[in-house]
This record gives sequence, structure tokens and C-alpha cells, in this order.
Amino acid sequence: MSISKLKNDFSHTQESTDTGCHKMGRKVKELRLIQGLTQEGLGDKVGVSFQQIQKYESGKNAISIDKLLALAQALSVDLAVLLPTPIALHEESSFEHKDDESSREILELVREYKEIKSQESRKAVRSLVRSLSSSQ
Repeated sequence: MSISKLKNDFSHTQESTDTGCHKMGRKVKELRLIQGLTQEGLGDKVGVSFQQIQKYESGKNAISIDKLLALAQALSVDLAVLLPTPIALHEESSFEHKDDESSREILELVREYKEIKSQESRKAVRSLVRSLSSSQ
């Protein structure tokens, strides 16, 4: 096998790995923002620096299994939520955003919803959203 063939095989593997790291990093960032955590706050919960959280979120560093477990626990989600899944499984998922503006709007809505203290008001908001989405 030639050296150029080995290089091509390695770069393909590296590209696939980067894609998985980026997907996991985006999920970590999305969940962190939804919960209103800073990178420093999440880092404290996981036992790493905020710079390391930045590297995880940007996909620059791979997340080890022990840190992935710690992140899932700190973000109060099942480990499977952080793992990259095939695109076909995401086709019906409303949480896989391709539009950055939509992502920002959703995160803003979630943050504002979390600020509502009254359960009655929260119920009214959910009812309004259901009503508006079914009339479209």
C-alpha cells in the first residue's frame, strides 16, 4: 500500500471523527445555553476549564467517555442525547436545526419560558403554542 493511499485513508477517518466531535460539541453547547449555564459553570460541574468546554463545543477536542458521562450528568440528559446519530434518525427531529436564526429564537423562547414561575401561565403558553402551530 502506498503512502499516499495511507494518507487518504487517514484523512477520511479524521474527517469523519471531526464531524462526530462537531455534532457532539454543538449538542453540548445547545443544552448548556438552554440551561443558562456559562462555559465556566459547566466546566466547574464537569471538572474541566472553560477553555476545555470551548474546545469540546467547537469540535476541536474529542470528548473522552468519562467526560461525556460527566457532561450528560451535568446537563441532566441521557448520554444518548449527546452522541451523534445517523442523519436519517434526525429527519423528523425538530431539535436538529439547520437555520441559525431559528436556533437562536428557540433558545431565547426556552430561556424566557424558564423564567415564568406560574404553572398556570406556563400552561397557557403551551396551549397558545399548540394552537398556533396546529393552525399553520
